[in-house]
Amino acid sequence: ATGDATGKATIWDARTGGRVLQMDAGFRIRCCHLSADTTMLATGDDSRKTCIWKLSDREGAIDMRDCAIGQRARQFTCGHNVYSTVLSHDSTLLAAGDAVAKLDKAWLERDTSPQLPVAVRRPVQFHRQCAK
Repeated sequence: ATGDATGKATIWDARTGGRVLQMDAGFRIRCCHLSADTTMLATGDDSRKTCIWKLSDREGAIDMRDCAIGQRARQFTCGHNVYSTVLSHDSTLLAAGDAVAKLDKAWLERDTSPQLPVAVRRPVQFHRQCAK
């Protein structure tokens, strides 16, 4: 998976090098992370957003039945441009780092009821430690 300055996130076939799917975030994509089960892609961009994109109709870690393949399934706003995103091995935790070294974590929960919230954003402060 790659992201570019035009706001396009692209999924590539590793064997053939061909493009499989392309999504448009609308803003420069700084980072992306493919889930271990390949059902979703996390991107971070210059609009201060971290997005979860649906890549497959297979059942994954979170319920995405309400959107089509290639559509944004979830979106979280960070304090600044997002430069790092990572999904946990089971895709239930998303971590995103922004331009001022703040780490935001979002718990992604399986939810079959559209009335209930499907994600909770809980920011934590992240401090870099330098070796002396």
